[in-house]
Amino acid sequence: MIVNNLTLPTIYKREKKSPSGKRFELTFGDGLGLRVSKKGIFTWQCRFRLDGRQHRIDLGRYPELSVSRALAEHKAFKENIAEGIDPREDVPDDIKTVGGLCNYWYQEYAEEQRKRPEIARRSLDVDIIPELGHKTLLGIRSIDVHRFLRKIVKRGSKTQALKTLSLLKQIFRFGESLGLVHSSPAASIKKRDICDVPQPKKRCLNDEEIACLLKKLNEGLLSEQFSLATKILLFTGQRRSEITLAEWTEVDIVKGEWFIPAHKNKSNRDHVVFLSPSVKVFFHRLKQLSRDSIWVLPNMHQKENHISERALTRAINRKQHQFGLPKWRPHDLRRTFVTGVNDLGTPLQVTEKIVNHTLEGMLKIYDKGNYDEQRLEAMFKWDEHLNELMKNG
Repeated sequence: MIVNNLTLPTIYKREKKSPSGKRFELTFGDGLGLRVSKKGIFTWQCRFRLDGRQHRIDLGRYPELSVSRALAEHKAFKENIAEGIDPREDVPDDIKTVGGLCNYWYQEYAEEQRKRPEIARRSLDVDIIPELGHKTLLGIRSIDVHRFLRKIVKRGSKTQALKTLSLLKQIFRFGESLGLVHSSPAASIKKRDICDVPQPKKRCLNDEEIACLLKKLNEGLLSEQFSLATKILLFTGQRRSEITLAEWTEVDIVKGEWFIPAHKNKSNRDHVVFLSPSVKVFFHRLKQLSRDSIWVLPNMHQKENHISERALTRAINRKQHQFGLPKWRPHDLRRTFVTGVNDLGTPLQVTEKIVNHTLEGMLKIYDKGNYDEQRLEAMFKWDEHLNELMKNG
């Protein structure tokens, strides 16, 4: 059947509403066409003759790959063919595989553009490259990506599977922009195709749970290093990554300030945390434990390195059932801090400044205050509240 940009949408809607159950092909002209599967999936194809033989290449799915883009890619193919260039091989040898593209993306994009490229590097080395790295850019299919992601889900890592899907979409888009990939095999895959999408976390510890948590920490349920780190998260409301990446040059215990540089926080701006009396004590003890390390939380087996975010989370997860609380995560302490400080009467914009959030609405435009005095007062109030819970818990 011959179609054009006017008739194609109509046929597509009809097949989506009621698939014919038959495989058939649509002709767009000059070697460009679409293969329609039994389930109504439309795939662009470029047919061409080279060296006396007929070939075809899948360009991508419609409507993800629009008519205009398909025509543009088809035109580029025809121009290469006219010059005797096989479009299936017009890719540098070291980037012909998924692994090659991943490494090229990391070197030429992630290392410079990503705030924490090591997180992407770990996903590449642990999951993506071992499973998909050997596949060619021409041979990788959406079903390959889907099966790979489902494998991650089945090992109990839904969140990691969804993060990996987002990472693959970015890598293949990068490949498309450079002409290395004709159509991303991850583009048409949606989060719900992989698993049920987790709802945003809402866990917030109440006063009774906070008292129980602090009691367990004081009793040594976690190692002293992890216990102090957990308390700092609860007392300051900062992020897990910010304490694990902290260096002693950034902490002034005497002055009572913890400086978090822009490149170490999600908001990408320099941030100062005022230290309450209890937090000063926590940092002082960590200083003793860290000895001559530059890190506030050094890896006890490799002093030149800091502990990882995952190490802190794993330590907490291993003891979950012994805390005597409904399951909680390190990031829940940040939500607990914000809720608790607000309940103590701290104005919302002050709390947002403490946790280094961007103000919303008109406040974002007009409110440029740092609220140093109010932030310090809020930290002291929260400190007193937590110590009162510990005393009465």
